[in-house]
Amino acid sequence: TQLLKEKDKPPSALIRYLYEVSPDAALASMERVYGATPSRQDAAADGLADLQRLLAVRDTGASLSARDRARVQSALEALCQESAWWRRLYAATILASNPDLGTPDIMKLLRSDPNPLVSDSLSR
Repeated sequence: TQLLKEKDKPPSALIRYLYEVSPDAALASMERVYGATPSRQDAAADGLADLQRLLAVRDTGASLSARDRARVQSALEALCQESAWWRRLYAATILASNPDLGTPDIMKLLRSDPNPLVSDSLSR
């Protein structure tokens, strides 16, 4: 409810905390508050689901194949180009924890992002 009350100017500390604790849950919350409906299926949403599956596999200790790594980077790049800041913040949060998954182009995009939540997240 705090986010709904301050929808036009979200509290930065709260947003950062949500993304640090659980990027997936934070993104789902932001989608509900700021944008997409659960039925929205666009290319970025499809790529996001694929990204989350691949990251879950990686979290088990398995290494990603070259093909899967390319899919992760493609999904991250698509998120970096989204108009929705909360999706770009998700990509930045993932890369802050997994910098080896980033490419120079992706990192440059995020570091120069107009939203300070996004651009600052890589320097934390």
